[in-house]
Amino acid sequence: MEVLLVSAVSWEIRPVLRHLRPGASAVTLGVGEARAGSRLREALAAHRPRRVLLAGFSGGVREGQRAGDIALAESFSRLKEKAELHHAAPLSLRAGLERHLKEKNVVLLKETRAVTVAKLAGPAVKNQAGTAWPDACGVDMESHALADICARENIPFLCVRAIFDEAKEPLFSLGGILRLPSRYRLASSRLAEAVLFLLES
Repeated sequence: MEVLLVSAVSWEIRPVLRHLRPGASAVTLGVGEARAGSRLREALAAHRPRRVLLAGFSGGVREGQRAGDIALAESFSRLKEKAELHHAAPLSLRAGLERHLKEKNVVLLKETRAVTVAKLAGPAVKNQAGTAWPDACGVDMESHALADICARENIPFLCVRAIFDEAKEPLFSLGGILRLPSRYRLASSRLAEAVLFLLES
C-alpha cells in the first residue's frame, strides 16, 4: 500500500473518502494517544504502507489563527514534556500545498508544531501551548503518539490539521455549540483540499 490515511474519527475526513485513489486506504483510529496508537500499530501490521498521512481537526493556540486555517505539522510535542519528535516535510511539498491552498483562499499556517494534550482543550490550555511553543500550530489528542510510532517503524509521516476551535473559544459554550454545523462544513472542506493535494503529491 502506498498511503495510509488515518484520522481520529471518520467525520473529520468524510469529504475525502469517496476520492481515495488506488493505493490509498483510510483507517479510523479513535480519540486519544493510547487508543489511536494501538489502532495504528494494528493497521501498520496489516497494511505496511509506504507512508502515513494523519488528518483531522485541532484547536487554535494563538490570535490570528482562524477556523479553517490549515497546518502542516513537522514537530510534535506533548504539553507537559520537553521531548519532541520531527518529521520534516519536503520544502517543495510545503510550497506546493501553500500555493494550492492560496488559490482556494485558504491559509497555510507558518507554525509547524502540533502539541498533544490529554483531553479536549479550553482556552487556558490552548494559550499555555501557544505560549510554551512559539511555533505551535494547534493542539490535538493523537499526533505525538502516532509520530513516535511511525518514527520507530521508519515510515514517513505527515500530519495535516484544520483549525476547528479558535484560541479563545470554548468549544462547548452555547455559542460554540450553535456554530458546530457551519464550523464543521468549513473545517472539513478545507481539510479535504489539503488532504487530496497531499495524496496526489
